[in-house]
Amino acid sequence: MRLTVPGALAGLVIAGLLLACGRAPGAPADEEEDELISAGGCGVERWAVKTGTDATVSGVSFAPQDTTIAALRAATAPSPIPASTRVAPTETTTWKLTNVTLVEYKLETDSDIHLVLREGAATDCASGGTCMIAEIPDSACIGAGSPFAAGAAAAHATFAASYTATGSFQLANVPVTLIGVGMFDFLHGQTGVAPNGIELHSVLGICFGTDCTIPATAPDAGTPDAGTPDAGTPDAGTPDAGTPDAGTPDSGVSGTPDSGVSAAADGGGTCPAGQHDRGDGYCAADSPPAANVAGCASGSAAFPWLVAAAALLARRRRRG
Repeated sequence: MRLTVPGALAGLVIAGLLLACGRAPGAPADEEEDELISAGGCGVERWAVKTGTDATVSGVSFAPQDTTIAALRAATAPSPIPASTRVAPTETTTWKLTNVTLVEYKLETDSDIHLVLREGAATDCASGGTCMIAEIPDSACIGAGSPFAAGAAAAHATFAASYTATGSFQLANVPVTLIGVGMFDFLHGQTGVAPNGIELHSVLGICFGTDCTIPATAPDAGTPDAGTPDAGTPDAGTPDAGTPDAGTPDSGVSGTPDSGVSAAADGGGTCPAGQHDRGDGYCAADSPPAANVAGCASGSAAFPWLVAAAALLARRRRRG
């Protein structure tokens, strides 16, 4: 029997529906399908705890702790079971079961893949086998921000790569290793249920075969890669100190100034024949003769047209 309840009202009607079905929380029912289902096809009872969206999920350790089905079945279940908070330490620990037997599996009406697990020599749960349940939720039923989301999705993909779950139980009887967070469920006649209702819900990683290794796609549940950072030695290098090009300045030859170079800079020498000191330390050609341009030497340096005009005037005077 499938009971569909809108998600917003589900929490308000759980107790009433449980009583209407003839059981109080924790009391067995006749069929395992007798469970609350939201309008979206997901579970309702303790759903936040099952999928990691409860307010106490920050207390969960994701470092897997090795355990056995017998040890988990021996844990004391709370009474009553809280609807939306965790029971430490069982529900705040990620447990690892190694080389247990996956007896059978089924796709539940709340979209979980229901796994029946067994350890020991018994061939089935009904004949005294030590059994319990593990559940892999559908990603669509895990709320945003859940730390279970990545691991549950990886486990779901790994399972689907080997098996196809349907609405009917299918036998497997294969060795399996899995990790998941502990969760006490209400007892309602589930196939393979432990006496205390303990489950791994949600399963965060799974692999098949004896001594198998859970795929790397499953999250590293609590063991960060400490590694050794590359401290290295920074490249200090040796800067190019070099030797600047000091050069050798042109000391010239005393008394023989270079063209365009101050006579004083070259040792205070005199201008060569046919040239005269312009008055600013530079030499210029004698034109007209220095005797006819007395007092104009300094002017000729800045106004060469004045020299030419003086020469023309001198020629006219000689003709006259």
